[in-house]
This record gives sequence, structure tokens and C-alpha cells, in this order.
Amino acid sequence: MRLFLFSIFTLLSFNTYAGYFGGGISHTKSESFHTQHNGIRVDFGANVNSFLDLEWSYVDFGKSFYDDPTFVAGDTTNADPDDDDNDFTGTGFGNESNSSFIGLKKIHTQGLAGGLKFKKAVNNWLQAYARVSLLAWEAQTTQFGLYAPVTPEDDAGNVVSEAEATNASPCGFDLCRTEDEKGEPHWAVDFWYGYGLIAKPFNWLAFRLEYSFTTLDAVDFPRGKMEGLNSTLEIHF
Repeated sequence: MRLFLFSIFTLLSFNTYAGYFGGGISHTKSESFHTQHNGIRVDFGANVNSFLDLEWSYVDFGKSFYDDPTFVAGDTTNADPDDDDNDFTGTGFGNESNSSFIGLKKIHTQGLAGGLKFKKAVNNWLQAYARVSLLAWEAQTTQFGLYAPVTPEDDAGNVVSEAEATNASPCGFDLCRTEDEKGEPHWAVDFWYGYGLIAKPFNWLAFRLEYSFTTLDAVDFPRGKMEGLNSTLEIHF
């Protein structure tokens, strides 16, 4: 990573006289989440020479969602003790116990990137390229809690009325779900890769199509692979 940063800063010392800016839609998908929305992307670049660009990007990967888990009550009617415990199936990322699941519902990830784009001319109006960037990203999260039903008990474990009980969950004694609330933000720096095609019908205008991918990896955060087919319009100067 240090060598990568050194290469970028070295190239920044070169005189560059041409560049581009553009933006478009990021058709994002991810197998790490149950539902993934599309995002947007904005690029700004400088032409070092005919086969190399410096590129900076803002990317919004869109919102990622987990479905609510399904609660499965323990079965104490048979002789198998493994069936006695409650269970939560179809869970996303969170902490699960016999009585509750506390986890993430929604993640919104955005980032700033800087990197190198290596180009090769196919003909006088079409280029193929590969890109490698460092992506500094931040994810805002929304979390919730799902709680199993409990029998009202006091501190000594005696069955009592709900009014006298001390073992209520945050939302009662029945199966219940808390309202969504803002969770902790997460951030990290990861590599972000892409390759694609640039079509230039005019010297000042280009249409760009890129497949990009990265893996978001942070402490206490779901390791999520994000893939996108980005279609953008660029103005060259």
C-alpha cells in the first residue's frame, strides 16, 4: 500500500494538461446482503500520457439491507435436548442468543478513491482499461432487536404477573421487534478494482462502461463484497 501511494504522489509531480470529469449510475449488486440498491459515481481524472490516467472518484454504493430473521421456538415435547433452545433463522450480521437477535438492518456506504487507470487503444475511438484505486469508505448503519417471548418471572425465577416481573425484554414479554435506530458508523480503507471500455465519439465526450468490485472489511462489520456495472458520461478537456 505504501508503494501504491508513493507511485500516485510521484505522478502528481508531473505536468498534466488534459483531463476529464463525469458521473453516472452504479448498478450495484452484492451477495453479502439480502437486498442491494443501486448507487451513483462521480469521477475526475488527469491524463499522464496516452496509456495512464490519475483518477479520483466519489462513489455511493447504495443502501444494503438485511431481512428480519425468523424466530423458531424451542421444542420441549421430545427427548432431544438440542431442540429445547429457541433459534433465529435467516439472520444477517449481529449477535444472537437463545432469547434475542441484535443486528443490522440497513447499511449505507459511501467513499472517496484515488488510483491509476491503465489504458490501451482498441481503435481511434475505443479504449480498454484496467483501474486500481485506494478506497476510503464510511458506512452508516441502522440496527434493531428481535426478542423471543418470555414467561414473566421475578429475580428469584418465580413465575409472577407481568406487573411484578423483572425479566421483560425492551419491548415486552411477547415476541417483539424494536424500532429501527441509528447504529455505529464504520470506516476503513480497501483496494477497489475495475476494468472496462471508453468510447469517444468526439474528442470532448466519452461514454464509459466499467465493472468494478471491492470487499468492505472493517472491525465489527460484515465483510461485504460489492460489485457494480457503472455507466457514466464523461466530458474531456
